[in-house]
Amino acid sequence: MTAPAQHIHILVNEQDVSEAVERVAREIAPEIDTGADETGLHMVTIMQGGRWFSAALRRSAALDGRIAREHLVKARRTVTDGELGPVRIEPDFEQTVLPGLAGTPVLLVDDILDEGKTLRALAELIAPVADSLRSAVLIRRMRPEGHAIEPDYVGLETDETGWLVGCGMDSEGRYRDLPYIGIRTQARPGSKIE
Repeated sequence: MTAPAQHIHILVNEQDVSEAVERVAREIAPEIDTGADETGLHMVTIMQGGRWFSAALRRSAALDGRIAREHLVKARRTVTDGELGPVRIEPDFEQTVLPGLAGTPVLLVDDILDEGKTLRALAELIAPVADSLRSAVLIRRMRPEGHAIEPDYVGLETDETGWLVGCGMDSEGRYRDLPYIGIRTQARPGSKIE
């Protein structure tokens, strides 16, 4: 087991994360068997956070070697004066990635579902061209007001409101590669906890 990084409280340990990934992969596998015979399942991964989860899914015993192609997309919420703004998707996504998804089964992958606006924005672009669309998140933060979209596959759930790191989630570019999910408990000098 990996020791916790400084200023990180472990919320979900490495073993539990690994078991959640394998469970999600087993849930996805029947979709490949029934819906992706001709073209294979295409995975659309939201960068940067979703890359850890998509790589873990592709390495899983249930999905190993069964993903036809992975497409990486940069999409994020803008922040102005501390307020989250609209979702911005890389400008060439509609010209370069969407045509390759036409008529294929697609799995949209991200690290965390918080409000769900980024996942929903991409789903709204992909759904009209794809043969089918499913979505998977490693962790869903439970919110009393709900989410903009509900994923088809969820690895873990939390009602923790702190800043989550590890397994693709970062804090100012740090902690993304931790093999467990933690909560940042103390700010680094010169930074603030959001």
